[in-house]
Amino acid sequence: MKKYYKIVDGKIIFANNNSVIDFNGVSIFNPTDEYLLKAGYQEYIEGNEDNHNNEYDAEKLALCREMKTLKQDLADGDYKIIKCFEAFMTDKKLPYDLANLIVERDNMRNRINEIENLLKK
Repeated sequence: MKKYYKIVDGKIIFANNNSVIDFNGVSIFNPTDEYLLKAGYQEYIEGNEDNHNNEYDAEKLALCREMKTLKQDLADGDYKIIKCFEAFMTDKKLPYDLANLIVERDNMRNRINEIENLLKK
């Protein structure tokens, strides 16, 4: 089930599916995806799922998206580490600059930790 949100006064307001949504004084029950999009809502991609409040800070949402991207980049780059390990174990030339790869991955992990600490506040 898709979720939708829009930004109002710097806050992200979520539309709850299967509930009454008020648009300019008009109550709508079970709004369709098409209606929500026309009403200025956007599809919800990422956020803090543990928070059941329907108002999210736009900055927190941006941090959550950044963290998701960093985690995906780490996962997507795992094959480079594996390829270097395989090459090392078979006495072949490393296909990637391992020192640079390790620094990049450490920087990503450090940023993820920073974001997690910011989101805890």
